[in-house]
Amino acid sequence: LVVEFKDELDALGVKVDELDSRVAVLEEGVGGWKLGGEFRFDAKWGDTQKAAAPPYSLSGGSKTDFTMSRYRLHFWKTIDDKVKFYGRYTAADSGATMSNGAMAWDRYLLTVSMPWDITMVVGLYNMDWEADDGLYVGDNDAFVTDLTERGFHFTKDFSMGKFQWFVNHVETSATANEYYRYGARVKFNFNEQFSLALNYMNQDFFGVTADQKYYWANAQVNFTPDVAVKAAYYKDDTSSANAWKAIVDVNQNAFGFTSLWLEYAQIDAGFANTFNTAAYDWIANNSYGFGGSADVTVWNIYAAQKWNDKWTTWVRYVKIDEAARDAKNWTAAVKYFYTPALSFELAYDKYDSSAGTDENLIRFRTYVSF
Repeated sequence: LVVEFKDELDALGVKVDELDSRVAVLEEGVGGWKLGGEFRFDAKWGDTQKAAAPPYSLSGGSKTDFTMSRYRLHFWKTIDDKVKFYGRYTAADSGATMSNGAMAWDRYLLTVSMPWDITMVVGLYNMDWEADDGLYVGDNDAFVTDLTERGFHFTKDFSMGKFQWFVNHVETSATANEYYRYGARVKFNFNEQFSLALNYMNQDFFGVTADQKYYWANAQVNFTPDVAVKAAYYKDDTSSANAWKAIVDVNQNAFGFTSLWLEYAQIDAGFANTFNTAAYDWIANNSYGFGGSADVTVWNIYAAQKWNDKWTTWVRYVKIDEAARDAKNWTAAVKYFYTPALSFELAYDKYDSSAGTDENLIRFRTYVSF
């Protein structure tokens, strides 16, 4: 009988498996909310008075800052087997006045499984294709993406990679500043060793001012599962300026005691990055923006060591050179996990530049994620 009704039994088995998987999703998520959060408190002591407001640097009038640099509540709900909701309710401490301390929703979005295996994200969401491709590390930032805006984002997977496209609209009080931001990219995973992504993004000001168009390509070669070489090339079509970076990314498994990130970047004069003006940032917030009148070169070396489940250390060296100013930054930090969710981090940060700036900063961070 089994042999005779083999086809029918196989078909029935597939249907039952599919039904079981859908019911499992519903049983896990439908009918309830999942709640998470983050709490990050920074205590900073510096030897130089800074005018910029916290949480990134010392505030006016004091060389000491106690700052709630992150407070977030995360909400998830599985509505059904095709629709999920995510929201993030957050506040940022801006010093004694708490001017930005009011809670607000800074993310709210739906993730929808569409026909033809397309995934749609709609709402106020974050898009960071460069982070998805592992093009920066630590508290540095993307060159072009890492954008939180309202709109639609689509992903279509195929056998060798994925195709993504988005359209967002930014509304401001000034009509001249309203714009559409849209773009698309295709990423090919040719095999386990080589991948390539081709990206395009346009900021359309409805003809009021010139559009800002960016093209970039990035590739990754995995020599081993723990050693990768990455490269990215960017073109600002508006100014015809270019930027590029090359990265060697070594996982701790390769050396046994430390990971290693070696990065060299060059940003041409006039590269008009209006989205992230400080891709290379650090604790003392002596970040360097783009779009200046001179070329900028950057060396970024980052190494992190996970000794065990309790102790982690990391060090960083950043060197930025340009015509008006050469800057150097050293950072060393040790982190202790009191519990798996609660950690304490002590960091020392030193920055100096040829412009005469010489700063030292100590930061003690308390962080919990639940």
